[in-house]
Amino acid sequence: MLRLMFAMARKDLALTLARGSGLVQALLLGLLLLFVFSLSQGIGERMAPQGAAAVFWISSAFCQVLIFNQLYALEEVNNSRLGLLLCPAPVQAVWLGKGCAGLALLLLAQLVFLPAAVVFLGQDLSGPLPEALLALLLTDIGMCALGSLLGALAQGQAARESLLSIVLFPLLTPLLLAGISVGAQALGAANPDGPGAWLGVAAAFDAGVSGRWAVAVWIHLRGGRVMPKCSALPQILALLGGVAFAACQWLVFAYAPEEVTLGLAQKIFYIHLPMSWWALVSFLVVFGASVAYLWRRNPAADRLAAAAAEVGVLLGGLALVTGMLWARRSWGVWWTWDPRLTTTLIMWFVYAGYLVLRGLDLPPQRRNTVCAVVGVVAFLDVPLVFMSARIWRSIHPAVFGSKGGGLEPEMRVTVMACVACFGLLWAALVWLRKRQLDLRDRLDALAQNRLDA
Repeated sequence: MLRLMFAMARKDLALTLARGSGLVQALLLGLLLLFVFSLSQGIGERMAPQGAAAVFWISSAFCQVLIFNQLYALEEVNNSRLGLLLCPAPVQAVWLGKGCAGLALLLLAQLVFLPAAVVFLGQDLSGPLPEALLALLLTDIGMCALGSLLGALAQGQAARESLLSIVLFPLLTPLLLAGISVGAQALGAANPDGPGAWLGVAAAFDAGVSGRWAVAVWIHLRGGRVMPKCSALPQILALLGGVAFAACQWLVFAYAPEEVTLGLAQKIFYIHLPMSWWALVSFLVVFGASVAYLWRRNPAADRLAAAAAEVGVLLGGLALVTGMLWARRSWGVWWTWDPRLTTTLIMWFVYAGYLVLRGLDLPPQRRNTVCAVVGVVAFLDVPLVFMSARIWRSIHPAVFGSKGGGLEPEMRVTVMACVACFGLLWAALVWLRKRQLDLRDRLDALAQNRLDA
């Protein structure tokens, strides 16, 4: 397979460099972005290292989009896409070959962007260069792995630009944050934590994207059509959840003691935490249902992923809103770029983009497959949200630490009761939404059969 991979990479590089137009466009766009951002500085001023690193990686990200659009357009321009699909090379070789070609072209472009950033933005390379080069390589590998994957999914579709803009950039955000942080240190910014944690994030992202894509392809090749059916009573769950929710109000306002510093504003915590947890559970269900769809090709798994994603985005949005209300009373600001808050907002944008992707006008089977792969890859941000307060310095409170997180026993009982209450409501919402999607697909199938008759 390695021989076929290198053959694919050599072919793409030869065609791209021979034409030159695609690479030139990417270079011009990146240089234009660097020049435009340099105009924000006064005469004799230099941009802050963090800002300069951000501009460099934004230019690289837009350049990457143009590069992979060009790489996957090569077969379409030459009307050879069918030949590529019929060749005996495994799909992994095609993806890896495109990724390697994109990596080489992106590194070539960055050889131009880096001195341009130093000149236009008034920077100098006074920080740890070995760590910066390692971060550059790890970030580029992750960007090209994800760009090659989404380019393959969008090939031949009119919605290619929508897929790349809506899904790619939110997924790249953790990787770009790692590149920006280490790059800023290379440009002289001080960071007491050092580059180690961010290098670990970039390496974990690369392993997660590449590994999950390989698993998704392997499952996709296995195929299958059988998936066991489950039954439940969502109405009973909703009824029990409503009764439990009413009981929790007594626990929140009468049983749990009032916090000394925040007063009644602390009671938001009993709503905020359960919604946050069940939003993460929703995205775990999206991941599992997406894997199940790729394995068995059963539309019911796709509908479960859609239902869980909708509920997860709803709960995640409400968790962000209640968190801002709590932050205003506790920290004095509505929002701060804390690691826990930032990664949660990124996760919300990723799954909001996933829902937008589900609404695109694509053939149903194609849309289901694309969404399943994105649902697998998007889960990469969920453990990052959970571990963010432990990996980086965070002012977000730890609820259950080694000594109970500072909660009184009555508070612990109340919060666990609220988590269980929201679990019943969550299960009812997911199941009812899935039932609606089941009925919708049945009606669509009946209408199609009537038209065919």
